[in-house]
Amino acid sequence: MAYRSTKKYERNETIILAFDIGTTHSAVSFSYAYPGEFPDIRSVVKWPGQPEASGDSKIPTIVAYQGGEAKFFGAEAREYLDDEDFEVARWFKLHLHPESMKFGQSSTGLGELDIPPLPLGVSLPQVYADFIRYTYKATKDFFINNTPNGHHIWSRLEDRMPIIFCTPNGWDMSEHAFLTEAAIRAGIVKHQDAEEQLWFITEGEA
Repeated sequence: MAYRSTKKYERNETIILAFDIGTTHSAVSFSYAYPGEFPDIRSVVKWPGQPEASGDSKIPTIVAYQGGEAKFFGAEAREYLDDEDFEVARWFKLHLHPESMKFGQSSTGLGELDIPPLPLGVSLPQVYADFIRYTYKATKDFFINNTPNGHHIWSRLEDRMPIIFCTPNGWDMSEHAFLTEAAIRAGIVKHQDAEEQLWFITEGEA
């Protein structure tokens, strides 16, 4: 799945990543931009636990924990929803919503949204960091395996690539700061580089 820009790229060579962490499903897109070329915007369409032939660009936003440690993600984690030995974090994006966004139609009628609790002993920052780290690693693997000379390109540009998070229209600086800390905790950006590398756009702008 790719979209080619109609404009030539004239800045420094880079890889741009865009994360869309949704309530039920998530996706990551990327673009390798080289001066003088028409860059492609591509989606990760191969995720662990999902059939390669499906070409599905979305992954379930689920993390399965055992003893407070993340063990499985996405489609693989979904297999443990009813396993008593695991606790599954799902719909965790709703925990980050500001109070004004938590009020709506619930399964029991009008009222605050029914939000599943997080696994025992697991914090929301940990869940986000674990999920970001996993999707980043899968994106790296997909880029390397599907881009000529991909390993060399990624290694050369990784420390300075722009990283975009797509966020709901109702989120503001507080939620952006949370995602910044989660990205740092996930190890995908250094603290001193976060302000320059991390960008936030609303779902309306995406």
